[in-house]
Amino acid sequence: MNLLDRLWRIIPVLLIGILVGCEESNEIGDVLTLGENNIEVLYKEISLPASNVFIDSIRTDNDGRILVGNYNDPDFGHTVATAYSQFGFFNTSFQPRKDSNHEFIIDSAFVDLIVTYYHSNDSLQSHSFEFHTLADTLINNVYFLSSFKTPYNSEIVSSTNSFTNVSLNDTLRVNLTNAFSNQLLEHLDESVVSRYLFDDSDNVTDTIFNINPDALKNYFKGLAIVASPSNNSIIGFNLSNNTSNLGIYFKIKNETESQEVSSLIEFTTSSTYANYYNLEVDRSTTALNILNKDERLIDPVLTGNSILYLQPGTGMHPIIDFKPYLDFVGTLDNIIINRADISLSVTDTNSSFKYLDKPTDIRFFLYSGGRNINVTGLLNNSIDNTLILNNNTYLGAQPTHFRPVFNETDNGYSGDITLFSQFVESGNIIADSLIVIPTDVSSMNRVIFDGNSVKMKIYYTIPK
Repeated sequence: MNLLDRLWRIIPVLLIGILVGCEESNEIGDVLTLGENNIEVLYKEISLPASNVFIDSIRTDNDGRILVGNYNDPDFGHTVATAYSQFGFFNTSFQPRKDSNHEFIIDSAFVDLIVTYYHSNDSLQSHSFEFHTLADTLINNVYFLSSFKTPYNSEIVSSTNSFTNVSLNDTLRVNLTNAFSNQLLEHLDESVVSRYLFDDSDNVTDTIFNINPDALKNYFKGLAIVASPSNNSIIGFNLSNNTSNLGIYFKIKNETESQEVSSLIEFTTSSTYANYYNLEVDRSTTALNILNKDERLIDPVLTGNSILYLQPGTGMHPIIDFKPYLDFVGTLDNIIINRADISLSVTDTNSSFKYLDKPTDIRFFLYSGGRNINVTGLLNNSIDNTLILNNNTYLGAQPTHFRPVFNETDNGYSGDITLFSQFVESGNIIADSLIVIPTDVSSMNRVIFDGNSVKMKIYYTIPK
C-alpha cells in the first residue's frame, strides 16, 4: 500500500475520532452526519485468548546494574541471583615498594555498592553477601545471558557483613579481608611498569610507575557476589559511571621507616568492564512447575487457573493470540478502523507489598510463529515489524514504542493501538500473536493478569 492509500484510510479515522470520542458500549450505532452523508459508527469488543511463554535468552550484561539475592515468591518460584563483575584499576599510577624488605600494611579494604533496585516484601530484614574471586575471565563486548555462570573460587574474600533497613540510593560498604587485600597489593606491585621522564639533556628527571592491566588480570579477574541463603530479597546495584568501587587504604613500612599517611588505590566498575548476573529459578512448588523449557508455551488451563504471569527476570511472559481480531476484520469488506484499544486487567495477591513492584510499563512484541521474536528490528531500528508503536510513529514521527503504563484506577494496562490495527488489517504488518515484555527486560518486577481480561475495543465504519 502506498502513502496515498494509507492516508485515505487515516484521514477519516482522525475526523471520526475527534467527533465521536465515545468509550462506552451503549453508544453502539451512533450516526454522525457529515454533509449529506450518514456515517454509522459501530462497536465491537473482542476477547483475545492468551497463554504464557517462557523466554530464557535474557541479557543481563547491558543495563549498568547487577542483581544479587534470594527471593521466594509463591507464584513465580524461588529465585537466586548471583552477580559477576570485573573491576578495573582506577588509579593512573602506583608507587611500588622499594624492595622486598618493605611490606604493605592494610588500614581498610572495602567494596562500595549503591542500591538502585529493591525487590522484597520486607525492607527491615537483614541482608548479607559473600565475595569470591573469579576463577575465569569475563570477556568484554560479548553477550551474557541470565542462564550463564562463571566459576569462582571457594575462598570468601569479604569479612562478615550484614545490612538492615536498606533503601534506594544507600551505599553498602562490604569489607574485604586483609589476606585478599595484601595479595592484591602484592600482585599490583609485580604488575608495575616503569616509565622514565627525561630533560632536554636526556637526563632522567623522574620515574612514573604504571600498572600493566593484562598482567594484573591474570591474578584478579573480578569478583562474584553471592547472597546468603537466609536473605529474602533481591537487591540491584549500580555499576555504571564508576559509582561502585573497590578501595584499599594502605601504608608501606619496614623495620626502620613507615609511611605516615595512608595511600588509596581504587578499582572501579563501569560500562568498560564486563559484568552480568545469573538467575536460577525453582518453580517446583508453584503452578508453573509444569513448565517444559523445550515447549516454552504454557496454557493457563494446565496451571489450574486462568491467570497470566509476567516477570521478565525469570522469563515468564503472556502471549496474546491476535487471530480473533484478524478473523473479525477479515469478514467485513472495506472496514475502516476508527479507533482500537487493547487492555489487560491485573489480579495480584501480592499487590499490597510495597517493594514488590509491578512493571512500570509494558510493550507488545510481534510474534508470527517459529521460535523467535523479530529482534533484528531492534538492532537496525527497523522496528515497525518488531513491536507495536505509538500512533504518531505510523504517521512518520520519530519511532517510539507503544508503552501503556499501569493505571491504578483501572487496575490494569491499556492504550490506543488504532494505527497499528489498521496496518495489520491492511496486511502491511503481520502479527499472529503479541508477547508482553516490559521496558526493563531483566528486572524481578512482577504482575499477574486475569487470563480472561485481554480485550480489544474497536470502533469502526463500513462505507456504503
